[in-house]
Amino acid sequence: MGDYQKVWREFERNEVTHSAAHYLLAVAAFGKSGRDPRAVDIARTLDVSRAAVSLQIRALRDNGLVDVADDHVRLEVQLPWFLSLLANKAKALVQKQGKLMLEKPTKPGR
Repeated sequence: MGDYQKVWREFERNEVTHSAAHYLLAVAAFGKSGRDPRAVDIARTLDVSRAAVSLQIRALRDNGLVDVADDHVRLEVQLPWFLSLLANKAKALVQKQGKLMLEKPTKPGR
């Protein structure tokens, strides 16, 4: 199995739902502001209950998408995995476009 297939399978295993994306964006927004959010901060931001935040954050933690401490939540981006995904997509695109550029164009009717 090639690297691309391994990365893609890993990506599919960690599928992010629409709801989970909102939670991840909320956590990321707090991170950009320089502080790690607590569950109550995320609940207020998304206008949901703290119980809903607890359930969703637990699922995100179980999928390895966030780190949970006693007093805050931290988003951990897996750059090597993400960069590998991007690199493989770029490689496939370059190979396809390079092949097209090297092929001699044929004129209609010949």
